[in-house]
Amino acid sequence: MRAFVREAFSVVLAVLAIAVVASIAEFLSRPDVKGQGIKSLTYSKGSVVGTRADTDVALAAERKAADDEITMLKARIAELESETPPVDPPPVDPPPVENPDELPVLGFSLNGEALAGPISSAHLRNLRALSPGDVWARVGFSSDGDWRANVNKWTSAIRAADMKVLLRASFPGNQWNGQVPLNTTAYGQFVGEMAQYAKSLGLGPDVLVFEYPNEINSTKITGTQYAEAAKAAYPRLKFIDPNYKIIGASEHVYLGNWKPWLAECFNAGFFNASDGVSFHNYDVANDHQRYTYLRQLMVQHNATSKMVWVSEFGVPTPPSPSGKPLGGQTPENQAKLLVANLQDMGADLPWIDVAMVYADLDIPSRPNTNEGWFGIYTNTSSWEKKAKLAVEAIRSLYHS
Repeated sequence: MRAFVREAFSVVLAVLAIAVVASIAEFLSRPDVKGQGIKSLTYSKGSVVGTRADTDVALAAERKAADDEITMLKARIAELESETPPVDPPPVDPPPVENPDELPVLGFSLNGEALAGPISSAHLRNLRALSPGDVWARVGFSSDGDWRANVNKWTSAIRAADMKVLLRASFPGNQWNGQVPLNTTAYGQFVGEMAQYAKSLGLGPDVLVFEYPNEINSTKITGTQYAEAAKAAYPRLKFIDPNYKIIGASEHVYLGNWKPWLAECFNAGFFNASDGVSFHNYDVANDHQRYTYLRQLMVQHNATSKMVWVSEFGVPTPPSPSGKPLGGQTPENQAKLLVANLQDMGADLPWIDVAMVYADLDIPSRPNTNEGWFGIYTNTSSWEKKAKLAVEAIRSLYHS
């Protein structure tokens, strides 16, 4: 600041000096003065004729005026130097740039349907490391057996790995397979009990989302019955914690009834008892037909503000791949196709909130079906795990 003032002062002095010299030069160049000797120099202004003495007086007056101006400038400069220099305002971070290609939050449907195997904390930590953001893990249990022990065992391991939990509350096996009619009241009670137990484990709404039963269009349970079960469960869930959320209506997308079943479910009031949709799609990237149908139904029911989770998408890698979407691919193609799907959701389907890879592990009990080979990790009968190429491909995508 002080250096700047001194520099400005020097410039002002130079300008004043130039002005004085210019005034003298202008005076000497006048017609009534030019060419006369300095000793007999005279000048005329109007009717007044002046001598050299008069000229000296005029120059002295100009010098005094310049000196007075310099004195005034010096005083102002001293005043400025005594003031506290202004402090620059703190830098303001620029507003974030909206990224249309932002990826959906990453998740994994754990071990397909075979949750009976041992829990590997190292494996869960490896899944967590694939994204710097939140990572979700999906598990599900029915009221059959000791569901509390299973919920405790798996959610504790998932949370220890710093992942969040999508916890599915499934129908009992004998109701799912049609041996006995669906009991919607009992299901509502089960969801309430599961929510209460999860709350007792310290699982709050910031780390836990619930899910209604899976791919029920593959059973005899209708879309209307499914919606009625949701209506029985929703108030019980919200009673435990109004901030708990639940999604559902996931469909077996390769059965011919999935569209009418989903439409029936939504028409029966499903969105009045849900915070969003759980959707399955195993098509290749950029094939938006199924997503478009889902979105049209949501628009029709004024539900576009609801969450959308793709709770299953994946590519199997059986020993003899056919190259068809569900017929199997090589590990190289699995990696490429999974990454392409994630990129497609980010670029063209920004209303999808979470995308969950099906599955984290192959299922060793199903070696002769494509269902056993969806994992991004191989998995032997002794539960030895080895990463397929898709693991590094996903990690690179989310860390880029």
